[in-house]
Order: sequence, then structure tokens, then C-alpha cells
Amino acid sequence: PSSQPIDPLWLANSKFRRGKLAECIEICNSLLATNPGDAAWVLKCKAVTKQSYIDDIELDEEGLAEVLLDEHATAAVPR
Repeated sequence: PSSQPIDPLWLANSKFRRGKLAECIEICNSLLATNPGDAAWVLKCKAVTKQSYIDDIELDEEGLAEVLLDEHATAAVPR
């Protein structure tokens, strides 16, 4: 049980793996402000990309309600 400080890059990677992306980015920003290194840049880029990722498949899927409403739409003008 030694009380050595935790390596900030290791901590940022741990936050990334646990899905705490904002915390990971904050740690990477502080690392890059003092010592711009490749590992911190790569980890920050991965975190920002994962944070802003949008799954295109979910946007294209139509739910059951949309399909039924499209097929059985009521007429705008009565017959």
C-alpha cells in the first residue's frame, strides 16, 4: 500500500475504458498543456470521436408506428 501518485495517462485511459469520456478529455488536456505527447493526443482523439459518434443505422430504422401510418394514412380530402 504505497502512496505513489497515479500516472495521469493511465488514469485517463482507465476513464476512457469505463466510458467517462469528459473526464478522460479533461485529463488529456492537462497533460497536453504541460507536455504534448503522442499518447495523450491519441487518447484524446479517441475520446472525442467516441463522444460525438452517431450510429447511422439507428437513424435509418423506422419504427412500427411510422410504417403503419405511412401505409394506412387517412385521406386529406374525404371521398
